[in-house]
Amino acid sequence: MIEVMFLVLNLLSSVQVNSVLSNVIILFISALTLVFGADLTIRSISGLAKKLGASEYLVGFVVVALGTSTPELITAVVGSLTARAKLMTGFGTLVLAVILGLDGVISRVDGVVLILLFFWFINDLWKKESSINKLEKHVRFRSIVGDVVLFLIAIPIIIFSAKFLVNSAVIVAYQLKIPSFLIGLTLVSIGTTLPELTLETRSVLRGHKDIGFGDLLGSVVANITLILGIASLINPINFMVSSFAISAMFMITSVFIAILFIDKKSITWREGLGLILLYITFLISEGVTTLIS
Repeated sequence: MIEVMFLVLNLLSSVQVNSVLSNVIILFISALTLVFGADLTIRSISGLAKKLGASEYLVGFVVVALGTSTPELITAVVGSLTARAKLMTGFGTLVLAVILGLDGVISRVDGVVLILLFFWFINDLWKKESSINKLEKHVRFRSIVGDVVLFLIAIPIIIFSAKFLVNSAVIVAYQLKIPSFLIGLTLVSIGTTLPELTLETRSVLRGHKDIGFGDLLGSVVANITLILGIASLINPINFMVSSFAISAMFMITSVFIAILFIDKKSITWREGLGLILLYITFLISEGVTTLIS
């Protein structure tokens, strides 16, 4: 089934047809395969967690987060090797700019510190997990090979489906003469987090919220430590700190809100709606700033 879907996607995307319909079909099929890939991931991670004696949160944090962060890792390495480090001056760079003293440079030494910080964090998380759950010390590979293979199939499905979906959505928007400003503000910005967004949504709907929560936090940690660390280790990253003033303000606000949610250990739908509105406000502010400058 999945092979047929990707074959249709490739055929449709390769045909030079200036048709809204063909791209809508690509978008629809991409959405289906994205959900299908997310469901496969949830099934494989749930199975792995049970056989390892670990929580779904831990496996989601370590395994799924690294899997869904693969595109960012590739982009970081390629960007650094070609000296296009501006590709990496996104949210991760913003966080590190604040942490590393707003000096506008993430050096190789900083990169080593970040990579070590990632592994320290994983080790600390593993120790805490061991004190709560009885982890299996001797797991036969044969018992988990099915779940591992399923996961290795599911992650590429999620990543490529998200790529097809965003590309087709952008093309449809252009064909409908939607302003490029709005396209960048919505489709492109949301598209970068589409794999995680789909996986987290499906996890909650299928009663495996710990997998989604683990992937959410794991992706953030991996992006601002391991991935950014590898990129700066290959080629130090320089950026204009002043250009991230608005982003820094929203980031600090988000951190305070996150701390509040952690303290109360819950989040209502109204609070969730408030977070979405905060994100929309951030996108509009960034867009207006870009237009003015």
